[in-house]
Amino acid sequence: MLPIGRATSPAWIAITLAGTWSNTAFFTIEFITAIIYMRNWDPRKPYKCWVYAMLLVDSFASFAVFANAFQALVYSPPNVPWPISMGIISNGLSTFVGQSFLIHLHWLITKKSLVSGFLMFLAVANLMTSLAIAIKTTLNLNLALSRGRTAAPTASLYHPIHLGSAILVASTNTSIAVALASPTWSTMPFAPRFRKRLQTVCTNALSSGALVAVVTLLAMALLLSRKADMALAFLATFICRLYSLTVLVNLIVRSRYFKAREAADHGRRQSAAGDGAIVTFTSAQSRRSHGASESPLPLGTMGNTESSDGPSDTYESDGKTDLHSVLPLGLPKS
Repeated sequence: MLPIGRATSPAWIAITLAGTWSNTAFFTIEFITAIIYMRNWDPRKPYKCWVYAMLLVDSFASFAVFANAFQALVYSPPNVPWPISMGIISNGLSTFVGQSFLIHLHWLITKKSLVSGFLMFLAVANLMTSLAIAIKTTLNLNLALSRGRTAAPTASLYHPIHLGSAILVASTNTSIAVALASPTWSTMPFAPRFRKRLQTVCTNALSSGALVAVVTLLAMALLLSRKADMALAFLATFICRLYSLTVLVNLIVRSRYFKAREAADHGRRQSAAGDGAIVTFTSAQSRRSHGASESPLPLGTMGNTESSDGPSDTYESDGKTDLHSVLPLGLPKS
C-alpha cells in the first residue's frame, strides 16, 4: 500500500500519484472489458457471479487506493487507519477471486482433484494471512495514532508475517502458472504472421497466469532487496487488477473459441447430413432398379452402400478435446 506519512518528498509524491493513476487505468480497462463480455456473451451463472465479485472487490480496492493517496498527500500522521486495512483486505479478496478462477480452470482441464485441492488450500491460506495482516495493521495504526506517532506501513513490511504472506502469494501464483502452462501453451495455435503470433503469445501468457506470476516474483524480489520501497509501493497499488484482467481474458478468449468451434462443428454436421441425404437418394434409386425394398439409410451414412450389413463410415467428431472446447464459459448472444 501507499506509505502514509512518507509522501512529503517529491519522489514519494510522484510514486503515490503514479500508482493511483495506474490503478485507475487498469480498473477502467477491467470495467470496460467486463461490459464487453457481459454485452456480447451470455455467461453461465457461476462465471457471471465471478465477474460481479471481481468488480465489487476491485471497486472497494480502488476506493481504498484513493483514500490512502489522499491521506498520504494531505495528512501526516493520518487521522483514520481504515483505508490501509480496507486496501489489504480488498487486495486479498481480489487475489483470492483470481486464484480460485485459475484453479477452477485447472480442474476443468486436467480433472486432477489432488493438485487443484492443494492449490486451493494455498489460496485460502493466502486469504487468511491477508485478513491477519489487516487486523494486525489496524491494531498497530490505532496504537500509533493514539500515541500521536506517524504511522508508516512500509516500515513493517519486513515483519515475519508480511514476509510469510509475500512468499505464500508468490509460491501460489507460480504454482498455478506452472500447472496451467502445459495445457495452455500446448494448444496455442501459432499464426503464420508475426503480429498474430505475438498477440497469441501475450494472450496465453495472461490467461495462464504467467504474467501475474512474473509480476508477483518481481514484487517479491523488491521486497527482499529492502531498498526498493517506492517500486514496491507502486506495484502494490495495481497488481491485483491483473488478476481480474486474467479472469476476463480467459472468459472472452475461451468463449470466442468455443463459438468458433461450435460454428465449425455445425458446418461439418450440415455437410455430413447433406452427404448422407445424397447417399440415401442414390441407394434408394439403386434398390428400385434391382427390385429391392425401399429402406432408406440413416442420415450420415457414407461410403459402402451395397448392403445394409456392410461397412459404412459415419460422421463423427475427431474426439480431440483441448482446453477451449471443454470450457463453454459463455455463449454468444443472439
